[in-house]
Amino acid sequence: MVDVAALQAALARGDEALAVAADDSIEQLRRQIAGMSPGAAFLLKKKLSSLIAERAQAIAFAVADAVHLALSDQAVEAVTNPLPQDRPDVCLNGAYLVELPKTSEFVATLEGASNQYAAAGISFELSGPWPAYHFLTLDLNEPAQSI
Repeated sequence: MVDVAALQAALARGDEALAVAADDSIEQLRRQIAGMSPGAAFLLKKKLSSLIAERAQAIAFAVADAVHLALSDQAVEAVTNPLPQDRPDVCLNGAYLVELPKTSEFVATLEGASNQYAAAGISFELSGPWPAYHFLTLDLNEPAQSI
């Protein structure tokens, strides 16, 4: 889940946790502002705030993609599901088929991501275990096979 205000604040301060989703134009403006007097930097600071607000959602999705890839590496299979329409704060809805002996490593990876991005307003929620229906395919056009 994403707290947009916290994410924008983290982007404004250049939070290192967000390097995985770095935006060159934000970094470029931040460097430009650092070398200016406060008066000269005023308009660029407004431009930076506007750019951060515009790019925050894309950066949240980039972080979600990176975490999904890390979790997928530890899963036998991984899928992303449609995002809930009534929850605009959700950027990842993934299902992971994890072997029982690897469960604690998987949970540790997710907790690590939660800790890494907490200050940036990005959190992850684990639920389950659930039945593995996300990983089954059923073709109703194929004839049934007898056993």
